[in-house]
Amino acid sequence: MTGSIRSLSSNSHQLPTENQTPTRPSVAIVIMAFTVVVSALVWAFFIERRIGLDDLGLFNPIYMFVNYGVLTYPTYGYFHSMIVHPPLHYLVLGLLMKAGIPAHYAQSIPPFLLILIGVLITVRSKFPEAIKIALLFSLIAGSLIPWRALFGDYGPGVVRPDLHLALAWFVGLIALESGRLCNWNPRRLFLGSFLLTYASALHYPAIIAWTGVFIYVIWVVKAQGWRTSVKPVGSLILGVCLFGIPYLILYLVPNWLDIMIFLKSAEPIGGILASFSKHLQTYNWIYANLMSREVLTRFLFYPLALGIPTVLISVAVFFWVKATRGIAIASLPYTLFLLLFIQRKFGYYYIPEFMLYLSGLAVFAILAMNWVSVRIFQRYRKLTTPAFTVVLILILLVGTPWLQAAEISPQPRLDELAIARAAGRQILGPNALVGARIARSYIYGETYSYMIEPDVLWRNIDGLNLTEFFEKFDAIGEDGFRSDATYNEFNESLSSWYVGRILNIRGFYFSSRHSDLSYLLLSVQRPESLEGYALLKTWQVLHFREQTDGDYVFAAVVCDAGSLNTIRTPVSFWNSYLLPVQSNVRPQKELVTFISKTEDYLSLRPSISSRCVIRDEIRLQAKLLDSDQLLATLTNDRPIQFHDSLEAAINARMDSQPT
Repeated sequence: MTGSIRSLSSNSHQLPTENQTPTRPSVAIVIMAFTVVVSALVWAFFIERRIGLDDLGLFNPIYMFVNYGVLTYPTYGYFHSMIVHPPLHYLVLGLLMKAGIPAHYAQSIPPFLLILIGVLITVRSKFPEAIKIALLFSLIAGSLIPWRALFGDYGPGVVRPDLHLALAWFVGLIALESGRLCNWNPRRLFLGSFLLTYASALHYPAIIAWTGVFIYVIWVVKAQGWRTSVKPVGSLILGVCLFGIPYLILYLVPNWLDIMIFLKSAEPIGGILASFSKHLQTYNWIYANLMSREVLTRFLFYPLALGIPTVLISVAVFFWVKATRGIAIASLPYTLFLLLFIQRKFGYYYIPEFMLYLSGLAVFAILAMNWVSVRIFQRYRKLTTPAFTVVLILILLVGTPWLQAAEISPQPRLDELAIARAAGRQILGPNALVGARIARSYIYGETYSYMIEPDVLWRNIDGLNLTEFFEKFDAIGEDGFRSDATYNEFNESLSSWYVGRILNIRGFYFSSRHSDLSYLLLSVQRPESLEGYALLKTWQVLHFREQTDGDYVFAAVVCDAGSLNTIRTPVSFWNSYLLPVQSNVRPQKELVTFISKTEDYLSLRPSISSRCVIRDEIRLQAKLLDSDQLLATLTNDRPIQFHDSLEAAINARMDSQPT
């Protein structure tokens, strides 16, 4: 079969040569293109976006640009720059928001537009029809399926730049190769070169992706000679320079020292063996998370279980086919750099690799089907591509349950970041100073923000009066992510100080949709009447107020980590906060906060009290609100001021008080 596939991959009848004039798109291509565009539209704008802690933190530079016109990241300690990631992606989203597009829609526009560009390039290219079908499928499935594989849902969480990067890179490769097939078309070569360089500037792991352009520079010179290749070479170089030179001048050069300091602190680059080993370790983690999901996804990603780098599969398939050979070679600088030199890897980084991999699988599948039709079902050979198209559409629409997540509604999508902020603002009032941990802001409802970790968690605090320190704030914001991380000599965290009664409950927000948005507001003085909010899956909001005979109970208890998981069913809302590990205490403890109906709590209380220490149990009464009612309270919301010193924050707050 190997010899047959080799001959088929270069057979002019099945896979046309570069100089063949493109014909009008077939019905199969039109149907596939339409399916991809509609699927992209639904995915981008009708599936609830995925919100994680990174999305919350990285919203800060966008917020700064929209409100102050500067790309800085003050909640991460960068008050005058944005170097944690390159700022390009955040600039694009900030410009869209400044144009009046809400954040939760603006974040979906770049991926959607890139998919549209990819569809147009592919449909109007000289790729063989079967390859067009495979590439069209990959534009959307290569986004959806890896996202599901990595994160367990289909919501396009795109405050991070990774999806934007993957699509820009993949569409750039398609544009470059289609330009080669179209007799070295300068416009397509320029677009591909520009997009590859653009992708390189979206995140540091892709920093050398643009060098794939020079594969085509060498190729066209070798194929046509210097004299006849001036125009295509010029187009390739222009695409790199048109974006690359401003990026160098405006960002890389002036911030080079700070970038290097930051990157060295993160230790992203390692030896080949260490980087390769980390790659395979991440594969194991990804595949382990797939075991509870649909069979199709586990089957497609089975090479991860075997420890086979997927780039080897995709590059081998693309190189085998003459019409996609350039994609194989030009993809190598980025994919090999990630595989062999990046040792600090996160699941997000694998999206471009998996996108290329799924595209390679689709190409291989059509080659195999063509081989079967030629050797066995010669009479039905003309039906191969239409049949393959139907199979891919079924995989896209039925094989994975992503459409079930769609919420087709004429009503605008709601922004839970804004809902969480409105809740905090209602609890604290319009002029609050909030102490927050690193990369946290906005959702607490604050007007003034100060990062407290360097003062109380990152250094020794012997001699610091914690009560006096915390009294300077209207509230301290605490969430569940790494709530046990502390480096002070007492090994205590914000949650520890709540458990130890230095801090008390000031308010709360629970989310039924995105647990990373749930938070506690803590303060030295407990309010006379506790107040909090909780978002239901229906997008309605419960507003809780303390009442001695209330129908609900807010409880905060300290237990062994995980020991209360069995009681979660009758609990309406739940969040947990790990406490720092104590050398003489095993297992690790956690603070669990939850709200349940009073009768349910009373029945559970004996079991809870036998396993846990009860910190708070407060009766509440609830009122049901529409989210729009709560969001309306942000009409006169003031931009948050971020301060690098507590004194400056206090003074700014005092100066704003009416005299």
